Amino acid sequence: MIDGYGIHGDGEGVIRIFQKMVRESDVKPDQVSFVALISSYSHAGLVEEGLTYFKEMDKEYGITPLDENHGSVVDLLA
Repeated sequence: MIDGYGIHGDGEGVIRIFQKMVRESDVKPDQVSFVALISSYSHAGLVEEGLTYFKEMDKEYGITPLDENHGSVVDLLA
């Protein structure tokens, strides 16, 4: 769902779905969630927001970024 909102440029929808997943779901974000999240921000043109979540991967969620996560940041900045 995150990816779907992002492909259509709905940054607010991306934020809403991700925050709902974190708050209310038994499903915890992983590296794949963050690839979709950061890529979605790229499609929506929300560079700062994408960088913020990339930085929070490790600090807030304890997730070590993989090559795919770094690739999504490169896409975000390009």
